[in-house]
Amino acid sequence: MTDTYIWQKIRLRFMKVIEAFDEEKGHTEPSTVIEPNDTDTRPEDKLWFEIFPLRGKPFQQELGTHGRNRWICGLQININSPKARGTYDIDEAYDFIASHFKRGDIFDGIRVLETAYRSSARTYEDFYSEPVTVMVQADLDN
Repeated sequence: MTDTYIWQKIRLRFMKVIEAFDEEKGHTEPSTVIEPNDTDTRPEDKLWFEIFPLRGKPFQQELGTHGRNRWICGLQININSPKARGTYDIDEAYDFIASHFKRGDIFDGIRVLETAYRSSARTYEDFYSEPVTVMVQADLDN
């Protein structure tokens, strides 16, 4: 197995988290999640997310040719909001995501290494973007 497996599982987990976020906030439409090479357009008037895999290099975790490899990789989530909306929506979304990707959580054989964390935000012409990183580890068959 490869990091493709990890990407699929962490992507699915994120999509479920966003579904729960939408339900909790009473959103009538699902949030837009734009994936790499996606042709979806971003909404003009509400929060949206972009997700990207953070690929990792495998290294030997167990001895022998049948020993497992350890992958440390992750997910980058850009939480985006139109400028006129401010950062309140972004803070709410970040808090929700961080509460579902905590250090030590395990899902589908993947362990979250550190609670989701934010990096420096950027302002573009018409929207504000704040990156969130989730780092994970998985031991997969060679």
